[in-house]
Amino acid sequence: MKKVFLAVFLVFFMIIGFSCKKNQPVELLWKYLGQSPSYSTPLILDDLLIFGNEDGYLTALNKKTGEPRWSYNVGMNIISAPKYGQGKILFGSINYNFYAVDSMGKESWKFTTRRAIKSDPVVKGDIVYFTSYDGNLYALKIANKEVVWKFPASHNEKVAALKSEGKDIGNLAEDLKVGEFSYSSPFIDGDILYVGNLDNHLYAVNINDGTMVFRFRTEDAVTSSPVVENGIVYFGSNDKHLYAIDAKEGKKVYFKFETQGWINSSPRIEGDKIYFGSNDKNMYIIDKNTGKMTAKFMAAGPVISIPAIYKNLVIFAGGQGDGTVYFIDREAMKSVFEYKTGGKIESDPVVEGNIVYITSTDRFTYAFKINF
Repeated sequence: MKKVFLAVFLVFFMIIGFSCKKNQPVELLWKYLGQSPSYSTPLILDDLLIFGNEDGYLTALNKKTGEPRWSYNVGMNIISAPKYGQGKILFGSINYNFYAVDSMGKESWKFTTRRAIKSDPVVKGDIVYFTSYDGNLYALKIANKEVVWKFPASHNEKVAALKSEGKDIGNLAEDLKVGEFSYSSPFIDGDILYVGNLDNHLYAVNINDGTMVFRFRTEDAVTSSPVVENGIVYFGSNDKHLYAIDAKEGKKVYFKFETQGWINSSPRIEGDKIYFGSNDKNMYIIDKNTGKMTAKFMAAGPVISIPAIYKNLVIFAGGQGDGTVYFIDREAMKSVFEYKTGGKIESDPVVEGNIVYITSTDRFTYAFKINF
């Protein structure tokens, strides 16, 4: 009789436990323990989840189960988020090299710069664009790593050629000098690429010839990645402001919104709202037309990750001293679900359907399922 009662109790407990799990707004699907901490935002490619880590491994997991498929090692930290184009997975490393590998992790080519590569590349057509701490913005053909142009060298060469031919250089800057490119990732809108630099400027560069369209000065380094919408560039600066400027000439400032910390996070635009984090530990929501704050949520640490949006949720993570993945109701700005990892998170959450993927410096990569 006792055995029967125990069996019934266990079945009842399992049913209740399963029901409770299903009633959770968010649940952990799986987590994968890697070789070292990761700062790299994952790439979803077919059934793979691909990201880099501190030991220089580019790892591919089965995105449904978290089981490893393959890895490729470059020897040093891969902070850059891999991107895909023309059949190649493209990424940089702090070992000064930029790589192209196939979908099985076999190297196609590598291109050597003079300094570390930390930002994410961007792909348009058959060309990949990326930056380096060596002060250059590169445009390479994905097929064979041929250099299409290199900024600012291509800019200066064009100005010199026009002058030698006795032609008007117009508004093109002469003897252009550029600082180091850091974490700011390029954003392309039409024929113009926008990217931040440690020399306190946001640069706008023509992707056809590598000449500068304009540069906009802030009061500190620009490590936030810009976003362009409807002719306006939105980006953060370490001068603690989020800027909205005109994308054509960079002369008009529509607004700048002040926080109490560096803005390393990049803006996410959804409807008429801008979502972004600050090192002052807040996730902000502001009106994209007026620059006025509509709401904010305070995390336990600096918010460096770029937020993701799913239905009524804004999803982001906390950095140093935090390491929590936050799922926040973006209307009420109240927590729906939180999951604390064992390390700071500086990568961005990636959403596919109702699944959220994110890496952490605790060496784990996580997959969460949103149940509504």
